[in-house]
Amino acid sequence: MHCLFLIQKLFSGHHYFAHFCNWLNQQKFDQVLRYANL
Repeated sequence: MHCLFLIQKLFSGHHYFAHFCNWLNQQKFDQVLRYANL
């Protein structure tokens, strides 16, 4: 969420950056869940 917030502040109105950053956070979150399940 921090990344998305910063991107919105820096590139206000540029939805591409927000979606890309949100996608990166989603990937990291999925990895964390996989490690937590081990």
